[in-house]
Amino acid sequence: MAIRTISNTGGTYNSTSTWVEGIVPTAADDVVATGTSGNLTVVGVVGYCKSINLTGYTATLAINITLLVSGNITLSSSMTITGTTYININANSSITSNGKAIPFLAFSLNNVVITLVDNMYISNLLLFQSGANVQMNGNNVYCTKNVIHTGFCKVSGTTTIKLTGTGYFNGNGVFDTIYNPVVIDAGSGTITIIGAMAIGNSLIYVSGTVVKSGNIYLYLRGATAPMTVNFSPLITWENITISPTQTINILSDLYCNDLNLSRPVLTGNNIIIYRSFFSLASSGTTKLIIAGTGTWITPDYYYTLENDLIINTTGTFTLSTPTTSYLNYFTGKITYISGTIVQNGVLNITGTASLNTSGMSFTNLNITSGTITLDSTLNVSNTLTLGSSGNVIFAGSSGFTTNILSVVPSTIRTITLKDSNTYTVNSALTFTGFGAGSKLNIVSSSSTVRAIFTLNPLATQIVTNTDAVRIDSGFGQTIACGPTAVLVDTINWYYPYSPSAGNFLTMFDN
Repeated sequence: MAIRTISNTGGTYNSTSTWVEGIVPTAADDVVATGTSGNLTVVGVVGYCKSINLTGYTATLAINITLLVSGNITLSSSMTITGTTYININANSSITSNGKAIPFLAFSLNNVVITLVDNMYISNLLLFQSGANVQMNGNNVYCTKNVIHTGFCKVSGTTTIKLTGTGYFNGNGVFDTIYNPVVIDAGSGTITIIGAMAIGNSLIYVSGTVVKSGNIYLYLRGATAPMTVNFSPLITWENITISPTQTINILSDLYCNDLNLSRPVLTGNNIIIYRSFFSLASSGTTKLIIAGTGTWITPDYYYTLENDLIINTTGTFTLSTPTTSYLNYFTGKITYISGTIVQNGVLNITGTASLNTSGMSFTNLNITSGTITLDSTLNVSNTLTLGSSGNVIFAGSSGFTTNILSVVPSTIRTITLKDSNTYTVNSALTFTGFGAGSKLNIVSSSSTVRAIFTLNPLATQIVTNTDAVRIDSGFGQTIACGPTAVLVDTINWYYPYSPSAGNFLTMFDN
């Protein structure tokens, strides 16, 4: 390793006369300058050096072909940098900018650690090339024009990458991620997003106009700590994919055509979906709002959606279920405002979910267990199944109407109906316990007030091993229980096989 000093006359990088030592620098040499060193131009042939220290330099460095640096860089506040191509850093480096902007800077090698001694400024283009693995720590990098992040390039560290002028962010449909904080603070400028942004730390909008070029994709993935997304400009991402398993704080609404969820915890503002969303699993306080024609898809039965779901569209929303699977909803609230609903397969609901779905019908619904709050009448056009995995409690201001109601307990099950609310079955009722170990209990939530359970007079019924407590079926067909049934304060329930005076009187109790 040797020192190569820019001469007072300067010159082109690969000319021996440019250097005090009369030798062109190699990748093993350190380039330095003095206060009297002349202009240096990298042109024609790639320039190489181990490090470059331009402390005190007052002339111009023009980079018109790549200058490949394998170590530290120190710039002078008194120098000028021009050119049409890159300083390319391919090794660990400490960069001292002294307020001087680099027109083009590229990172191309795997496992490079960059330390910013002070803030770094890029006046034209910051390039993370495919295959690079760059860790950038300390201070900020200010990009007044453009950033390119190519495929399979991982960027990490503590440095904040700030887009501060009119330019573009070109993600090229990236397959890897920027784990540094990314901030858009363009002032009166315009940032154009091209391809994709893959973020693993935070994405914060402060100022400027944000537009898109063609279809753009947002990937939020792989972070090791909670992420923050505050991206208030109203642009619609072609697709938002959210894959980390930890919390993502969404501080302003996000808009997308398609949404892919893979086990995140989403908190904060809404995600508005104009087409479809694919859910492995998701939870948190963020609401998913359906605002167009699309589909809810899940690949298998053990994936559960827990975020509130709001359907507010002029289009058609399809609940699409694989033939071997279900859609699973847990804990949150489903609200219907407008739109055409199409359902194939079965939707499972469990936990402490709430439904406010007046104006729509589910086709097949399985309320497996838990407390279900009905804020409007629940309509099921085909089959409502209850209690397949535990007891079910209905709460809220309304009941349900279903074509077919089925409870076939494998063990003792209790279905609690909210007192005074009305629950209606139009075509068929199946309450079939199979003995003391699989008995069904239908009870009112009140110790004094009945729930109203109405079976259409033309409906069919199969009811065995079923007990009823404070259930009023006086507005529909009489419910015929099995011979071992226990009926307490019921109306229009009886024992078809062993009637007694006490049971008969319950038919007329008011």
